[in-house]
Amino acid sequence: MRCPYCKSQSVLKHGFKQKGQQPYFCLTCQREFRKRSITGLWLGALFALGVPLILLSILLLQDLVGNPDHGELANAIVVLGRGPNLNEERALVTAQLLKENRAPKVFVSGMIDAPEIITILQQMGVSKNRISGERCSQNTWENGLFTKILLSHLKPQRILLVTDQAHIRRAASVFRAFGFEVVAYPIRSEMSLEQGQLQLRELLGLITYYAAGKLSPVRPDQIRQEEVEAKYKIQTWKCRLPE
Repeated sequence: MRCPYCKSQSVLKHGFKQKGQQPYFCLTCQREFRKRSITGLWLGALFALGVPLILLSILLLQDLVGNPDHGELANAIVVLGRGPNLNEERALVTAQLLKENRAPKVFVSGMIDAPEIITILQQMGVSKNRISGERCSQNTWENGLFTKILLSHLKPQRILLVTDQAHIRRAASVFRAFGFEVVAYPIRSEMSLEQGQLQLRELLGLITYYAAGKLSPVRPDQIRQEEVEAKYKIQTWKCRLPE
């Protein structure tokens, strides 16, 4: 910190912050000055950026969740991984849905999380014959792509989509873009710092996907182009679960 008058570094804080500004006192020129705190600048920036993003997401993306869950039956339960801290909760919810016979099978999608979720489901007593998945997708768009390819035999393609509440809007929109009839099943969690971070991440993700056109129906030529690379990964990376 330098004094704006004499450029001396002999500066001390002088009193308490008011309206986001911290008072300082220069020992060299004996003058007082104020500077806006970094915290105040960050809060102002977040507020200025966050409010338009929230309003934009509400106005443009409010209809993207898909059909809410009313107890409908589906051809498969599709579970999306979102990090190790959420895997057990996903497995518990999925096992309960299978117990209620909401769908005959479960498909788990996610490079890192799918193997662990499948293992937990098997430990809970879910039959191996009812479980499949893939471990190549690295983002929500690829969740939809790999699931589309590996579940192309479903007729009709109605799925019960399981993920956290913050993620459900973007996930359901992507799966609908790939032609699935989506019954959304968000897992609700108590608000925490981690949940707050997920909400902000998803808000930005929604805007990014919307701007990139990834929430609109996928064109046939586009899906064919994506399938070429995806099918190569399925063959060489051994994406299918269980192998």
